[in-house]
Amino acid sequence: MKQLKYITVISCALAFAAGCKQAELPDVKPTTVGISVKYDAAFGGAPAQGIEVQFKDVTSGNIYVEKTDNAGALQFHRVPPGTYDISASIHMSAEEVLAFSGILLPDSAIFNATVTNRRITASASFVEMVLKTGRSGDLIFKQLYYCGSSIQKGAGFRDQFVEIYNNSADTLYADGLCFAQLEGNVSSALPNPRPPYMLEDGRYNWQHSIGMPADINANEDFVYTKSVFQFPGSGKQYPVAPGKSIILAQNAQNHKAPYTNPNGTVVTPEDPSLTVDLSHAEFEVFYGEGFASDVNNPEVTDMINFQKAGRDMVLDIMGRDAFVLFRMPQPFNKYPNPQATVINNTTSFHFQVPDSLVLDAVECLHFTPARRGPKKLNAKLDAGFVNVLNQYSSQALVRKQLRTVDGRIILQDTNNSTADFQLINPPKPKEF
Repeated sequence: MKQLKYITVISCALAFAAGCKQAELPDVKPTTVGISVKYDAAFGGAPAQGIEVQFKDVTSGNIYVEKTDNAGALQFHRVPPGTYDISASIHMSAEEVLAFSGILLPDSAIFNATVTNRRITASASFVEMVLKTGRSGDLIFKQLYYCGSSIQKGAGFRDQFVEIYNNSADTLYADGLCFAQLEGNVSSALPNPRPPYMLEDGRYNWQHSIGMPADINANEDFVYTKSVFQFPGSGKQYPVAPGKSIILAQNAQNHKAPYTNPNGTVVTPEDPSLTVDLSHAEFEVFYGEGFASDVNNPEVTDMINFQKAGRDMVLDIMGRDAFVLFRMPQPFNKYPNPQATVINNTTSFHFQVPDSLVLDAVECLHFTPARRGPKKLNAKLDAGFVNVLNQYSSQALVRKQLRTVDGRIILQDTNNSTADFQLINPPKPKEF
């Protein structure tokens, strides 16, 4: 087994007449991390042999890679204590899945497992990882623009948008589709002692939510919404052709040009190149609740504000959101935040959406590693995460192109946003 290379740096800080006295540093000893990887119980829980596991130091960015043995195990030796992201992934044909599990899938599958912000101490550690597979969506996120542009020279956060793409060969319909921001803990601080509303990795323990049934896996089989915006339509009013996309804008304005806000103030961007023209977006969110930047474009179709948070559809500029697309065949159950100890007229509720209904999901985490909270999505929905480099930086995240078939671009969708997305600047809505 390969050993990790590490470097210990000792500096001589003070020089005295008697010579150079070594500065006293803490005795930081490397440790060993054992990892076990197995398939989800739905696929027999078998040990995952020959799976490549990536071990990334979130502070230094150093990446170490090893493969599991026949028992689905491996060890990383001489690991410096710190915080690590650990991930594993494998693509299998339907025949390969059938051979090891006896389950016949309609197509190939990508199995992912991830553990983020895992603190490794000087004592030996052990990490268990479970490979899960999820669906590859037909309507998927193509571009996410949440960080906004310069407050002084651009449009601030009012030019945020989401682009949704038809990655299939068939015409699909946006009617009834839901776009949601998820509820979850965004803090990287873990209280000591850990409260019952929080899991060991810092996620909310939704099993602790008031009224939650005891006979379901509330933390692994569902996501919980903070806001939900539904595309209108009776079923086939809003077609999306194969290889085409639609734009959902916070404000469907030409943010490169001056505009008059609801307070009667004319706002002019100093540098129009930093922002975007969203006046031709297909859909926008309008609250009309006094937010100065919330200007309604009567030429653009308004979303149905199914669950509102704040005074407009504002995406977290620091990247502490997780987003999902789903359809709502029936009303969902809703539960209070697990921190709630009583229910009263100020209690906010969050819809419980089954993972099985999620068409696509993307996790965004804070761009500063030390300030990253826990993931809200499990590996079945998104094994990785994405982020921009800074807020108000005009940076967007766009999905990578996989191949072109008969002139139609197919985008990469492995249910691992770290692998699927890339950074661009400035954003380019509907570039293709």
